[in-house]
Amino acid sequence: MKVEKVAILYVEGDSDLIFYKRLFQFIREINGKPDSKVEFINIKGVGKFASKVPAKYKNEIVTKYPHYEHNIFLAYDTDVFELGQKPPIDWNIIEEKLKLIGSPFIFHLKAEKMIEDWFINDLEGICKNLKIDIPRKIKGHTGHEKLQGLFKSANRIYQKGYNSNSFIESLNLSVIFPKIEKLINPLIEKLY
Repeated sequence: MKVEKVAILYVEGDSDLIFYKRLFQFIREINGKPDSKVEFINIKGVGKFASKVPAKYKNEIVTKYPHYEHNIFLAYDTDVFELGQKPPIDWNIIEEKLKLIGSPFIFHLKAEKMIEDWFINDLEGICKNLKIDIPRKIKGHTGHEKLQGLFKSANRIYQKGYNSNSFIESLNLSVIFPKIEKLINPLIEKLY
């Protein structure tokens, strides 16, 4: 008897949630399997991962999907962890807690630096949404700084983590996906 699977994706904030939902839909469309079960959980800040992830898994997912294979994906930006001597989260501890509760399948979806670095791959779509010309040179070192500069050119403000639905909806995933496919490969393999 085939065991049904459910993917549980924990994200840092509103922007990540919107983007990953679109990304899942895009992956479903290109792989032709729309029936994969997915639960998205917005932790609302990376600092809350350590306490909220195991608690939500135990109290919500395990009870909702008791006879499923659980594939947990922890989606986060790496910028906080690369620069700090003592990163705010020990991912090994979170993994151990999840394994004790019962999930042997845990994967990390690391947005190198930050998810805005993924967004900036679709410069044309961003500029079209902002109704500005594509600049010859983008100011900023990180994707976040570059987005802030582009938004400023359009007399708008980009704030990390806040609901950016219309902006993220305008991104062309067929442009972004090939550039991040290797980073999200565990997700694709486990879903299909």
